Amino acid sequence: MRRSYLPHIALLLFTLSAIMNGCSEGLINHTPKTVDPDIAIVQLWKAQNVHVGQKVLSEHYSKTYIRFYENGDYEIHNTLNTEIGKWSYKKADSALILAGKSTTLAKVLEITEDKFRFEIELSIDMDSGTVFECLRVNDGYLYSMKGEIDTTGEPNLPQKLYVSVFWETEMSPNSFFVWGHGVLNRQKNEYHISFDEYPNINSNSNQCLNIQQLQNSLEIAYYAVGRIVLHSDPTIKSGKHIPNISSFKHSNHFWGAVNDRHIIFVSNGGEEFLKCKVKFPAFFDTGYSIGKSRTEIGPPDMIVPLDNDDKSVLKINKDWDSFIFANWRPE
Repeated sequence: MRRSYLPHIALLLFTLSAIMNGCSEGLINHTPKTVDPDIAIVQLWKAQNVHVGQKVLSEHYSKTYIRFYENGDYEIHNTLNTEIGKWSYKKADSALILAGKSTTLAKVLEITEDKFRFEIELSIDMDSGTVFECLRVNDGYLYSMKGEIDTTGEPNLPQKLYVSVFWETEMSPNSFFVWGHGVLNRQKNEYHISFDEYPNINSNSNQCLNIQQLQNSLEIAYYAVGRIVLHSDPTIKSGKHIPNISSFKHSNHFWGAVNDRHIIFVSNGGEEFLKCKVKFPAFFDTGYSIGKSRTEIGPPDMIVPLDNDDKSVLKINKDWDSFIFANWRPE
């Protein structure tokens, strides 16, 4: 009896066809389609690789995010600065024009649903020939985190509650600056915090930054330490300075916090920070992270990255002083 190979041949032809033509979404080898740049540019992109000739500049630009808006505005975020301006695209020449503090002319080399490559042709700040290879940031945020809410002992919560990040200043243990907010899911007892912008010295967010002159270096470095706070005060918004926390922590507006969790922002995550009195930023990558305290012999306490199994639970407790945080300030 002769064996039939027709089913095997059919399967082979189908497989080859899928590889050659690109598989459908959800399968391997999905090929993103090329899209209209006027539409595709309008989103948030992260610089994955930046190079000019054989020189790779990724380390310098690794935390750069570029956001394009439909109204023609753009923002370039990095950990030291935020530049804003107007963008336009000339389809006939594949020309991308960024008019901010100075005008940059670039040529779009490739743009798909999730990849964006452009080459600098004219710029005061960058060499011509510099190529940015960017990937789309799908959720539109530079940094996000979530955790559960523990409502044990407080069944009667206010109808309106807010999650805000209170950034501590180095000058005083009682002085805070509000930068960033979260959302609550009361049905699932979850909270979610996202940031779509870095704090920087050129915006009202600079009050949350603690500034260090790096020793043996001309550079200025910035770091910030934030607490995740639950409250019922609708007037607490980004940009609000709280010079003394005493009145707030004893008010009816304070409802809880995430114990021993510190949102960290670092502008320069390199070893240079080890030369400063505040040493913990050197443990963290540039940008936003989350850490916990580690008590050392003698002050100040350290703040270190979380372990894989560490949770960040938002605890309902109206006693501010019951929450433990690192005493990280240098003496």
